[in-house]
Amino acid sequence: MIHTETIHREDGTVEHIDTRIVDACRVFAIAELKRRCTASILAAAPEHRQRNAALGLLDSDAFNAVAGAVQSRRDEYARLHAEIMSVQWDGEEATRAATCNRILSVRWPDDL
Repeated sequence: MIHTETIHREDGTVEHIDTRIVDACRVFAIAELKRRCTASILAAAPEHRQRNAALGLLDSDAFNAVAGAVQSRRDEYARLHAEIMSVQWDGEEATRAATCNRILSVRWPDDL
C-alpha cells in the first residue's frame, strides 16, 4: 500500500507527501488488533476448549485456565483499543503523518 505522493518540481527538487488519512489509519490499526487478538485467543484456548468450558465439560482448573487465557487477551485488547482511540489529531496537515505513525505504533504484543 503506497502512502506517499511524489512531486517532481521544475527546479529539480522532489517532495514526498504523506497521503495517509488519520481515520483510515485508526480503522486499520483496530482491525489488525482484532485479528491478532483473535489469533492469540485461539492459540491459547482453541475453539473446542472454549466450547467445552462453556458446556461445563471441563474441571474447574481447566475451566479457569481457558477463561483466564481468554480474559487476559480481552483485557489487553481493551487497553490497546483505548490507546488507539486516545490518539488525537489537531487537524494540522503538519502533524497528520506523526498522528498516523502514533496510531500505527500501537501493536499487539508478540508474547501474548
